[in-house]
Amino acid sequence: MGALKFWMSVATLTAGLCLPLVAAADEINRELVKEGRAEAEIIWRRGFTQDVPGLSDTLQTRLARLVGACEVDPAVTLKVRVFRSPMPNAFCLPDGSIFLFQGLLAKLNSWEQVDFVLAHEARHAIGWHAQKRLAQAKSRVAIYQVLSLGATIALGTSGSSNAGFYDMLAQLGLGLATSSMISGYGRELESEADRDGCQMLRQAGRDPCASLSALRLIIPEEKEESKLANVFWGSHPLLRERIADLEEFLAADCPTDTLIAADYRSCKELMLLDSASLWLEHKDYEETLKACESHQRLAGPHPLATTVRGFALVHATGPDSLMMAERNFRQALALANDAGFRLPWRGLAEAAIVRADTVAAVAYYEQYLAEGAQVPNRRACQRRLQALREGRTVFGTDPADDKTRLKADGPGEDF
Repeated sequence: MGALKFWMSVATLTAGLCLPLVAAADEINRELVKEGRAEAEIIWRRGFTQDVPGLSDTLQTRLARLVGACEVDPAVTLKVRVFRSPMPNAFCLPDGSIFLFQGLLAKLNSWEQVDFVLAHEARHAIGWHAQKRLAQAKSRVAIYQVLSLGATIALGTSGSSNAGFYDMLAQLGLGLATSSMISGYGRELESEADRDGCQMLRQAGRDPCASLSALRLIIPEEKEESKLANVFWGSHPLLRERIADLEEFLAADCPTDTLIAADYRSCKELMLLDSASLWLEHKDYEETLKACESHQRLAGPHPLATTVRGFALVHATGPDSLMMAERNFRQALALANDAGFRLPWRGLAEAAIVRADTVAAVAYYEQYLAEGAQVPNRRACQRRLQALREGRTVFGTDPADDKTRLKADGPGEDF
């Protein structure tokens, strides 16, 4: 009977699934679409997105296949971008701009799971969920007034730097984006997008159980503090509730799938590596180390991942962390076996500064800057080297302090 219920649901919903859910064109809030497009432009110009060669095109192609049979209003242009953040999140703006966080792509295990996220977010735009969400609010002003406070309540008590990140977005005028990231589109519309996303997977010949697999992979990231956001907004469904709703909706046996699909492996490796460096940028050293460990389990020892782990250990508080950091930097040099890969030398210099070994720090900085190498933050490192030579006090630094970007596809270059 469970299978019959599922197929009856498919037959019932498929016909009207991709039709816009606003009855008449004159009811559509075109200004909301314009605001969404303007915010998407700000996000891109401010450098919050990353054009990963090959990945961006792949995501766009998969999105196009998912919505191929859908009737999309001409005002909406579905466009997917990779958002530079290690957090497992995604959001969609009213103009159809979809943003998948690198941290989310690092958590997922297959392209079908990615497809579910794309379908879910596309449904927000196709179904005019932003307009519906605003209509449900008492006033439009009320939504924007609580954005910054909402971020602080939802994230600030956990000690996370993410609250400042969301607050910064709100201050940049990215009200729609911030609202989408923090609270989504409300309990009813988020659940609707989950269900419709399952149906879009089925229509495209993909396994709808990928929806549950995706949410189950993300759920360990949902900390208890997120309930504060639920209380504040009173409508954002927690992942456990969404999973329960989908299990009932599908009425099918969807086992938990933790295997990494062979064709997704390289994407996951890249996103894990980049997430590690982003966590380092955020000065969250515990998450940095977790991402590095996940990458190593998947891909084995890697020079950049080992270097990133070294930087995190320099700032860790364990009794042997500094010794372990230096060991990682030396291992990274051996793994790279490339004179052009100089970042570990900088790490060794910073570890030496923490140990108050000025002689070693000078030698390591000289190696890092040798032969006029075009390395990240060259000028800052030259100033530090000069200060060390002159006997002035230099304190250990965090790569995030001077905007170092540890790129997964090109160490030694600024992002």
